[in-house]
Amino acid sequence: MVVVAPGENEVDLPRGKYRIKPRVATVEGTRYIGAASPGQVQIQNRDVSKTITYSESLGIQNLGIVALSPTSVELAWDAVVGQGVVVRRVVGTDPALIPQEGT
Repeated sequence: MVVVAPGENEVDLPRGKYRIKPRVATVEGTRYIGAASPGQVQIQNRDVSKTITYSESLGIQNLGIVALSPTSVELAWDAVVGQGVVVRRVVGTDPALIPQEGT
């Protein structure tokens, strides 16, 4: 895996085939999802340029803790009116990735 540091826009890679998987970015509370099309690149004997486009996530934004006690947490977030939200509790630090995980 090759990770390009924030603010960097160039990386030297050996020949080969690479899959491009942009990281999620959060800027001032707004979550952005990156996409590269196509999602892979073949590097041979020349420079290759690739553009990653970021767009605002359709999910919740500005998630934050309003109140915290030893037995409860109160959360607040922004979402599109009518958008369904599922909150799942898990033990430990690994988040629930699908609604069926957690309690």
